[in-house]
Amino acid sequence: MTPIFSSGAAGNIFFSVLGILVMVLAGYVAAKKGLITQGGIGELSKIVFNISIPSLIFVKMLTSYKPEMFFTSLYLPLFAVINILLVNHLLARAAAKLLKVKGRDKNVFLYLNTFQNYTYMPLPLVAMLFGPDKMIYVILFGVAGDVLNYTLGIKLFNEKRSFFSRKLLSTPALAATLFGFAFVFLKIQVPSGLLKPLAFLGDTTVPLAMIVTGGVVAGIKLKDAFIMLTEKKIIALVLLKLIIAPLIVLLITIPFHLNPVIRAIIVLQASMPSAFAAIIFSKQYGKNADLAAAGALVTTLLSALTVPVIFSLL
Repeated sequence: MTPIFSSGAAGNIFFSVLGILVMVLAGYVAAKKGLITQGGIGELSKIVFNISIPSLIFVKMLTSYKPEMFFTSLYLPLFAVINILLVNHLLARAAAKLLKVKGRDKNVFLYLNTFQNYTYMPLPLVAMLFGPDKMIYVILFGVAGDVLNYTLGIKLFNEKRSFFSRKLLSTPALAATLFGFAFVFLKIQVPSGLLKPLAFLGDTTVPLAMIVTGGVVAGIKLKDAFIMLTEKKIIALVLLKLIIAPLIVLLITIPFHLNPVIRAIIVLQASMPSAFAAIIFSKQYGKNADLAAAGALVTTLLSALTVPVIFSLL
């Protein structure tokens, strides 16, 4: 494993992000060439959401999580709330007010600034940088991220909906995490004959998720999205999401004297680009999908440059 503070760490992150973009490109090309339809992308995303991600979470909980990690690992969901709610969302509200973002753009702008890609991109990055066993920290960060996404996130797109939803409790990822905690603390042994196939299913998460992401990008009008790249909203998004928010989180972590790997993963999470879910939600709820596409695309591409820079400051 490359030491966190070595001169080559930033370079490793750069090439790791590029590797992820290559997988996204594979999904994009597959969709453009007709190897998979947009309907197929939708079905594939359901498999990722309902099967591969829960399998990955459950296996990682049983193989990488230990009861003695409990108090240390609480920093992950805690900083997820600090990062997403107290840093990203408050900055987004201030920027929307300052730029006078209104109408169909406002809540898309808020979502793009508030929610980063806290699962799909960090999982392979952390595995490549710190080893597969450290993916458990991404999962624990994602638990709080999912709770906020299925409450505040959905509320941003559907203001008439109640803040809390029953669907949150039935989210496969959350259910897998809770079952994982139960099995670990109750010391329930899972036969290897069952754990291995679950591990194989979990291993499909990253490539399938990246292919889905590329397929989603292939289904949007890139010309309309790229026209928006010089708008103040997009420029503000890049500055807030990729530079200002990560730097604030980096500074906030200093007084906590965290384990270096945990701190690095928290800062890495804060440096992630906007979630592609913004595109899906925008289409579903009749918001500005072009703005969502432009924001998700430009932050993802530029993250290959900004993430190594932020990471080098650790």
